Amino acid sequence: MWTPLYKSTTKFNFGCGLPAFYEGLPGSITRTAGPCGRRTEITCTACGGHLGHVFKGDRF
Repeated sequence: MWTPLYKSTTKFNFGCGLPAFYEGLPGSITRTAGPCGRRTEITCTACGGHLGHVFKGDRF
């Protein structure tokens, strides 16, 4: 079973070759701040799967 995480209208080209989105669907993703305060881990709320990181200062 698939869990929707993002709308296609929130996708943008970050230039890294991987899909990038600036907003998740409400309740679909969990953000966990890293101990250094410079990065936030993004995981799927439903299964806990790692979706990537957001780094302080990144701009879409």
